[in-house]
Amino acid sequence: MKYQTRVLEGSPKPRGPKYAVAIIPVLISALSVAIFAFLIYGWLPQLPEKIATHWGIDGRPNDFQSPWFLVLLVSILILVFVIIGLVVSFGGIKRDIFFKPFVWTNAFVIGMSIWLSISMAGSVYVQLDRDPSSVWVTETLPWMGYGAVAGLVLALIYGFATVRFTDEYTRAPSTSPLLPIAENAHGFWVTRLSAPAFFRWFIYLTLLAIFVLALFLLWEVWVSIVLLVTGLVVVAGALTLSWSIVISEKGFTAISSLGVWRINIPIEKIVSASVADIEPFTDFGGYGLRLNPTMSMFGIVLRKGDALIIERSDKKRSFVVTVDDAETGAGLLNAYVARNR
Repeated sequence: MKYQTRVLEGSPKPRGPKYAVAIIPVLISALSVAIFAFLIYGWLPQLPEKIATHWGIDGRPNDFQSPWFLVLLVSILILVFVIIGLVVSFGGIKRDIFFKPFVWTNAFVIGMSIWLSISMAGSVYVQLDRDPSSVWVTETLPWMGYGAVAGLVLALIYGFATVRFTDEYTRAPSTSPLLPIAENAHGFWVTRLSAPAFFRWFIYLTLLAIFVLALFLLWEVWVSIVLLVTGLVVVAGALTLSWSIVISEKGFTAISSLGVWRINIPIEKIVSASVADIEPFTDFGGYGLRLNPTMSMFGIVLRKGDALIIERSDKKRSFVVTVDDAETGAGLLNAYVARNR
């Protein structure tokens, strides 16, 4: 039995313009890579076989590669950003929930594409008709600034020009299931949830890659520090991919792997519980502990499908958790809320 299939209600705008909004970042990104490759081709007579592609902490070049290596590197990095933008955008368009955050995700894709292309092009330009080993890292830094400014300007132009095509919704009124329980009954509802296997493996492989890079780059102090911080962030995220959920007369409790994270909502701060259909990428931009300002929701999103939605009385965002048999959890929670009144 389904109680609520959509979290929001409203009239979506036509899909046609939204497809164009999603494709524009792809075209701009492809154009930036093409121009970068064209510049490299034109500069080849003025460049040695290998150019400086990395600088050490002392500011001197410590790695040299073919100029085409940079074209390949930029292409791969931009492709990653483009894929993220397409997944989020087309997922939202398909479900008629193309929100403002989707537009700004695409704006970010444009900004990063422009920044990478100009920064890398500048690092090659300063090496024209020179010995690459004589080029200091400080000579490339202004180009990173130029790229950042150009990327920011184009991203803002795109964002403000296309945001009018986004959908506007309001929170849909929910129908809350109610589980009948005896007056003095003390029931518990306990379940576990985990992110999909592919996503967990992606996190594990990312951690492995960071560890391997750290081993090979121990001599690069700053690189090692960045990798260490990145690794800690990834570990913190990994600890949000598995949870234990408990609903009792005391309220709602969620405990993450190893007990690192704990979320507790007392029964006296709960107004009601309902069930809704959730899609991780289009509704929340991914898996784990997620926030959606548009829907004023925060919670644990680890798969698509039914989710338990908890409305709070303390003016905090509604809490969402994707679980199997969400209707039973919502029904029991509503029964305890009614008893507590």
